[in-house]
Amino acid sequence: MGSMRDVPVDFALAVNELGHAPLSEQEPVERRTVADEVVQRIINLVKSGNLRAGDRLPTENELATAFQISRPSVREGLKMLRILGVTESRQGGRYYVTDLSTSRLIKPIQFVVLLQEYNVATHLEARAAVDFALVRMACERATGEEIQQIQFLAEAGHKFVTDPVGFRLLDVEFHQKINDSARSPMLARISRSLYELGFEFRRIATEIPGVIENSVADHDLIARAIVARKADMAEKAFRQHLEHVRHTTTEAQAIVQNRRRQQVGTPPSAAVRLATQKIPRKARKK
Repeated sequence: MGSMRDVPVDFALAVNELGHAPLSEQEPVERRTVADEVVQRIINLVKSGNLRAGDRLPTENELATAFQISRPSVREGLKMLRILGVTESRQGGRYYVTDLSTSRLIKPIQFVVLLQEYNVATHLEARAAVDFALVRMACERATGEEIQQIQFLAEAGHKFVTDPVGFRLLDVEFHQKINDSARSPMLARISRSLYELGFEFRRIATEIPGVIENSVADHDLIARAIVARKADMAEKAFRQHLEHVRHTTTEAQAIVQNRRRQQVGTPPSAAVRLATQKIPRKARKK
């Protein structure tokens, strides 16, 4: 059995400090949730500061002794922590706490979402939950310089109404600047991940006549609300923008389906015929 000295504090004491009874008095964890309990206890140690980025965890035997559970259960819990991005296995089979970076921790969410068949409604429902919160925070927390940059990016969009590639690059910067100014790194990273999902459909959507003009108008309204620091107005403008995204992404999906039909000689659907017509430009609010 290896030494417990690899951990910055006595491991058993650290567990006790989290509100558990002394290890000798603890009841064994129920088997049906034992791996989850291992995950939760390690995460609690990280949250409390007893375990930090780069620390080497005790051996599986030592963890099994500390938690009064079987070694296979400990191994399963450690694998779950590795999948979550909290730990990593290095040479020799020992586990270490990762750098705990936001990008690392968000990858499991991206992977799970990517495993699902793309659904524009559920995708934008998730975006709404995150992006509405971020745009409200941006109204409260953005610095004067950040507000100027958001306004500049919104105004610059007018120069790209006939340049889909250029607008897509600008669109990324516009939304990222809002997220950064919200001062919520975890939500910002989730937002970026959700933004990137289904991007193939968004690429097609920007080729549809009238779509970029509508997006530019949406950006104008969002930027004005942030400049005025009116959170309700910003959320309303963002809601309108996501509704526009939902509509045009659905049209893009129809175009993709039509391309598949063409490969087998099937006539285009009514949705595709509508999507290829020019979309009326929305009246801009003054």
